[in-house]
Amino acid sequence: MIRLRYFICSLLIVMIAFLIYAKPYAETFTDMVHDPDNANYLHVGEMGEARAETQTQLISELLKEAPFIFRIRVTRDTKYRSHTGYLQAKVLQVFAGDDVKVGEDITIASNNWCVTLDSTPKTLERRFVNLPKVGGEYLVFCSKKAMAADESMEAYILFSHEQCFLSCIFGYEDGEMVVVPTGKYGTYVPYNEVIDNEFFATSEEAMKILMDFKHSLLEAYPSNGIAQ
Repeated sequence: MIRLRYFICSLLIVMIAFLIYAKPYAETFTDMVHDPDNANYLHVGEMGEARAETQTQLISELLKEAPFIFRIRVTRDTKYRSHTGYLQAKVLQVFAGDDVKVGEDITIASNNWCVTLDSTPKTLERRFVNLPKVGGEYLVFCSKKAMAADESMEAYILFSHEQCFLSCIFGYEDGEMVVVPTGKYGTYVPYNEVIDNEFFATSEEAMKILMDFKHSLLEAYPSNGIAQ
């Protein structure tokens, strides 16, 4: 009995220590991404021309079946927890989704958004689309409404498909279109060199394909200009 109590107490101490350590560590993920100094340590993957061509053709068809399509304004920077990114936003316009109201505050989540610190190089995984900026307006496609990965909140899950490798969130304003030559890390390039881009692409041709695709979506789902 004494040994059992000792084991249980020891286990509790270890768990408490882990939580105390892990909580601030997890909370640094957002800071690491948005702090320009820390951005020096992160790399992002760029999409090539052939893949951009096939992906945009495929996704243009897949998105027609998306059950939730919104125009949103981002209200908080993306946070990362349990290999999932969480984005806070206000709904400005509803193109699809009966149970969503204009003016509603929502959370958008994706397990394809994550920061990988145990790899070489350290990476920001975004599926070739940059972090949405606070205050920016975006067209977003979601697959479903469900509990987040850690079951702490209900969220709209960013559109996903086994053949879709592009994050389906697109700015109503264009970002920069800087193309950085790939180097020793394959198609991964330093994030601070493309930090103001909307897309990450290996060539001007690939970038043009992605931008043309985005503009075709914005024409199909235009902003009504009404801000909440």
